[in-house]
Amino acid sequence: RVARRSIRSASHIEALMCLRQDSDRAWTAQELARELRTNASMVENQMRELGELVATIGGTPARYRYNKVSEETDSNVIALIDHVRTHSRAVLDAIYANPIDTIRSFADAFKIKKD
Repeated sequence: RVARRSIRSASHIEALMCLRQDSDRAWTAQELARELRTNASMVENQMRELGELVATIGGTPARYRYNKVSEETDSNVIALIDHVRTHSRAVLDAIYANPIDTIRSFADAFKIKKD
């Protein structure tokens, strides 16, 4: 459930995979940005959006590491990562289908129904 709420894009998955792969390492946004080939501002946003899956370590600059919330959540994250490696297209379809369904439902509320 935590992952479902937190992961909104493929880049969230890539960031989570990077953090989980080296879970003892505390990364700066700049280090993660270099690894993920993006910019530090985007990484900072992703870390906030990943919520409790990421532990923020204070300091200047702040550092981020994977946060093992619980055994169950960790197992789910590992399963997600394994699933991404074997079924990446299906995972991406699931991620990007949800917002479209939400938008479609909102738009349908304004359709004029014929009696």
